[in-house]
Amino acid sequence: MTNLQFFKQQVGDEGTGHTIGQFIEAVLRIKDAKNARRFYLGAVKWGQEAEARGLKAPVGMTPEEVIKLDIGWCFGEGMSPEMVQMWVEVCGARHPMFGQTLPSPIDAIEMGREVGEKILHSKQ
Repeated sequence: MTNLQFFKQQVGDEGTGHTIGQFIEAVLRIKDAKNARRFYLGAVKWGQEAEARGLKAPVGMTPEEVIKLDIGWCFGEGMSPEMVQMWVEVCGARHPMFGQTLPSPIDAIEMGREVGEKILHSKQ
């Protein structure tokens, strides 16, 4: 089985694509570095193929960067610190706001508040 086939199997993609929920569930289900690496490489291949079909990544981002952020987003979805570390080591994933570590819930709220204040002040 290729890495792309493995990725599609994990997200339940039967030729019609997958949802972000299926992606998150798959990332949270993976518990070992070997399968994490296969998933990451397959996801990158999927992203490259999607780009070739006209689906563009955000401006200035490669499919690899998008996948790392998508996996990193899952860090804040209840992932254990050990699993966060595994994904960081496997592919360099990072949460869009928290980076490669998980802050405490109180620190996360404060970080969100600070970002919200910056956005608010930039609109004034």
